[in-house]
Amino acid sequence: MILDLDDEASLDPGFVGSKAMRLAMGRRAGLPILPGFVGAAEASRHHMDLGAETLLSRGSGGARLAVAAEPVPFADELVSAGTTLGTSLVARSSTALEGSGEWSGAFTSYLDLSPSDLPKAIVGCWAAAFSVDSLNRQRAAGIEPGSFLMPVLVQPAITPEFGGTAEIEADGTIVVHGVEGSPAPLLQGWIAALEARQIRGADHWTGEDLVDMVGAAALDSVATSLREANRAFGANRCEWAMDGAIWILQLDVMVPAASVVQPPSSGGQVDPALIQIARTVMKAPGRLGEELVLPWALAGMPERGPQSDEPPEAALARASRLAGELTSQVWSLPADEALDAARGCMRELRGSDPSAALERLGNLRPPNPEDASALMSLIDGLRSAMVDKGAVANAAAAWHLSIEEIGAVIQGSRRTPEPRISIGQWEPLV
Repeated sequence: MILDLDDEASLDPGFVGSKAMRLAMGRRAGLPILPGFVGAAEASRHHMDLGAETLLSRGSGGARLAVAAEPVPFADELVSAGTTLGTSLVARSSTALEGSGEWSGAFTSYLDLSPSDLPKAIVGCWAAAFSVDSLNRQRAAGIEPGSFLMPVLVQPAITPEFGGTAEIEADGTIVVHGVEGSPAPLLQGWIAALEARQIRGADHWTGEDLVDMVGAAALDSVATSLREANRAFGANRCEWAMDGAIWILQLDVMVPAASVVQPPSSGGQVDPALIQIARTVMKAPGRLGEELVLPWALAGMPERGPQSDEPPEAALARASRLAGELTSQVWSLPADEALDAARGCMRELRGSDPSAALERLGNLRPPNPEDASALMSLIDGLRSAMVDKGAVANAAAAWHLSIEEIGAVIQGSRRTPEPRISIGQWEPLV
């Protein structure tokens, strides 16, 4: 029920929510993000169901009381995990709703917690989903109360000297807003902020008051982190704080309303098959996932076995062969035709109307579980080998190498591609 931000499973928003997922991705990209862990989404299911049921008979207050009174079955785990992060902690929600920043502040956050406070704080976050303000926002957005799960992110607390937000505008200009102390009053709309701007390609800031208050070096650090997050996985807004060092507290992808392609209406419900595809994509991101996994795994993802210890050259050859055989088997076509069919289907899934592609996927044969598990074990071994050879910083980054690049590294090439932690062209669907 608890996932460390550095656990690979934290790259799956189905487990940890959008907020924690992007912080996990940011840590893998080397950004200044505090360590932490997440009470996984599934842990909240019973409490969210209880709140929704109680809401019908007892209203908002009754629902919150019912949720808060229900104990957490993994309380000892929470306290133990919290102790590793320090004596002062923060707990805040990380739902799928909070993926683009519009829901910032919709749910309760708990500050300055001791590890022993965490079980009550976790259920307090869940109960906040049934507050009057939160329910109003959910209903305005057409969301059924209690219909979503709520992962909860726990990190060390800091005492900021300054804090605020930063955004990348369409022309590349970085706009930073800042206040003295915690950024919370700014985020909640209680106070106004100072503003500084840096035009793309410039090395100076306009906005003397904020520059004088926090220093140009601090603004440069915020801008560098946001640009790196934007390059790596499309984030264009962040929340930041400074306690002697700059910390990135949240990363969002803010999409202008005019640029959003609306999916076909589905009565407020997302097709479960699309949810499963999004989870599969998160488990096998990047070029390596596109080449060796997704063409067959869209028909079903196996349980992972132990990592293979085959020599990298043999492992790469066997992995390529297995991927071709699995794709041919799943699509019931010769290997080349099957791969073409899979690629076409993936393009349609990323388009504005995935219904035809979903129908085709429903007719596929499931992959052979032994071969699929063996292939995933080989890929895990190859990813570890890329770390050992210095090609990437960590195994997560190895997903973003291609088969050709992995082969070159195995043959001794010193040209190592830049590691990118992102889900790239699948981001809109996810």
